[in-house]
Amino acid sequence: MLCLFLLSCYSKVIAENTVIDSLQNRLENIRDKKEQIDILNQLSYEFYQIDIQKSFDYATTSLELAKMIDYQKGTAQALRYLGIGYMVRQNFPKSIAKNQASLEIARQINDTVLIAGALNNIGINYERLGLPKEAITYYLESLQYSKANGDDRMLCFTYRNVAFLYQKLGDEAKAIEFFNKGGEVARNSDHHMIVYIADLTDASNYRRNGQYQAAIESLNKAFTLCTNNYSRGVVLNDMATIYQEQKDWTKALNYFQQAITIIEKSGNRDHLEEAQLSLAELLYQKEDYAKSLQILEAIRAERSTGNNFSFQDKRLYELLANNYEKLGDHEAEAGAFRQLVILQDSIYDGDKLNLLAAMEAKYETQEQERENALLRAQQEQNQLVLQQRKKVTFYMILLTILVSLVALLLLRAYQGKRKFNQILQQQVAQQTRALQATNDHLKASNIELERFAYIASHDLKEPLRNIASFAGLIERKIDDPKERPQVMEYLDFIKRNARQMNHLIRDVLEYSRVESGRKDEARETTLRELIGQVQQSILTDLQEKNVKINLPSGSVRFFAIPSQLFLVFKNLISNGIKYNTKPEKVIEVTYQDLDTHHQFCVRDNGIGIDPQYQDQIFEMFKRLHSRQEYQGTGLGLAICKKIVKNAGGDIWYESSEEGSQFYFTIAKHHS
Repeated sequence: MLCLFLLSCYSKVIAENTVIDSLQNRLENIRDKKEQIDILNQLSYEFYQIDIQKSFDYATTSLELAKMIDYQKGTAQALRYLGIGYMVRQNFPKSIAKNQASLEIARQINDTVLIAGALNNIGINYERLGLPKEAITYYLESLQYSKANGDDRMLCFTYRNVAFLYQKLGDEAKAIEFFNKGGEVARNSDHHMIVYIADLTDASNYRRNGQYQAAIESLNKAFTLCTNNYSRGVVLNDMATIYQEQKDWTKALNYFQQAITIIEKSGNRDHLEEAQLSLAELLYQKEDYAKSLQILEAIRAERSTGNNFSFQDKRLYELLANNYEKLGDHEAEAGAFRQLVILQDSIYDGDKLNLLAAMEAKYETQEQERENALLRAQQEQNQLVLQQRKKVTFYMILLTILVSLVALLLLRAYQGKRKFNQILQQQVAQQTRALQATNDHLKASNIELERFAYIASHDLKEPLRNIASFAGLIERKIDDPKERPQVMEYLDFIKRNARQMNHLIRDVLEYSRVESGRKDEARETTLRELIGQVQQSILTDLQEKNVKINLPSGSVRFFAIPSQLFLVFKNLISNGIKYNTKPEKVIEVTYQDLDTHHQFCVRDNGIGIDPQYQDQIFEMFKRLHSRQEYQGTGLGLAICKKIVKNAGGDIWYESSEEGSQFYFTIAKHHS
């Protein structure tokens, strides 16, 4: 029953991974490069305990963008998360190199959060390489920065890393002290990555005192708070250890196997190896020496291909030697013992434990001395400032009296002159603004006049010439019955050119009327009402071409000039239908409430738009296809742009082979 409970919690946690979902949604809607880099780095960190390859991919992309725009903080973060990725894959030298590069940049920009994180990661790497002296140096410095900047997450992790270091060195009392410090930080924090650690710490204390049922209850509670595979694997591993101590081999084996399955999904080789060693130890206790040895040999084979050396080596070779002894392979047993002796001589001597304690005390003393020195310096500085202020106050009173006398004499003349200058400046500014507005309007009008002249000389003349030419041909052939089919073809050309001219005149008229829409015509309307009017106007196309239009749920209300916004939606939706070869055409209209604007998006699954035309498609009479392929005048998007600009907004698009998304905004102050 307990196993089923844990698995159900596991499914629930995966479904509720709202942090990653929120970050990915934000990434899709952010256009600022620095914000994109920050979100990519956050995603890399969130994924390192879930899917290490995704963590690598996000960090790599972030690093490339950050270097491109010379964003130092983003560069340092990306290097740090790449370092974490190498660490969990047990490539410790590369991890140290990445974190050292991150640390160097973080110190240059004085980012204490990044400094603490890089120091902690370097400490972990040195611990895994069997260098406890170097590890504790970085851990203790990381603790100082984390305490100073109030980073609960990093403070909790670093406390636990120090605790694990003491535990591996055999100092259980110091290990418990730092485990409890980490648990207390987690208890007072609401960070999703450490909230479970408080209950995990309680479970360890209960287990240590033989209170197994209380320990299991705390682990169940911790599991419900886990948000990634790493933390879930930790809890399952601890659950298995409790049943192992009670010699309930079946449950212990079940939980170790669950822990290994979950951790494998995250790609965290370091944590996976620890769980595999625990399983091998259990199998040894069950006297299943062959299976235990199989797991251990697989670990050793994996080690031989990497750059990893860690405290786990002692445990590995000790288990190997014991299994070989039970299986009667004394030559292999001797080899494992030789390796174990080498490790014990080089890493696990008692002098190093004493050295760690001395270094910890040294850091604590130095930290207190720095605080006392800063306090004394501040007191001395305050006394000097107080004396200076007294002198300054006395002289300022005298100076104020003199200045006041002079100011009284000059005030009247100054006020008169200032008032005259203000009036003159206001008049000049008003005239300048009026002149600038007139110039801008004239420039825009001249551009439009040039384009209308182009229409008169080309677009309007072309259908008229065609109509005249084909009318003459009909006149010559109408009396000959044999020519009737060709006459009908000519009549069809005349009708098509007449329709083309009609559409062109209609669109030109709509374009010219855009500016005539006055603000006092604006009223409150809804998105559903406007789209409903568009659907009625193109009902035949919707039915004949199998078109589906999706709208956001709920009521979207805003102030606008309905007749003009109707034209924007109609043109964008019609284009999405016209330039679409899919059997089922889907148009999706979405809305986003921004601080100062309403933002709309019309998305289709059509043929898309070549990026080379992104600066041209909103020009008057600009067509990307011939009339034989797609009918149109080339004014639709120009009308949309003019309406949106008049409404204080902007219009742009994004496109791919899967379709196009046209975004446009209207200002709320136009409401």
